[in-house]
Amino acid sequence: METSFMYHAFGIREQECTRTRYEGGKIVLEIRTREGKLYCASG
Repeated sequence: METSFMYHAFGIREQECTRTRYEGGKIVLEIRTREGKLYCASG
């Protein structure tokens, strides 16, 4: 899924959609954070 669509539709930034599937009438996005964008928020 294109990153600009994920941002405008869901507010998801700095992520990569690795898979999209339909499950029980719902759209499920499998999303991962790009390795260069990982950080600890409690630090």
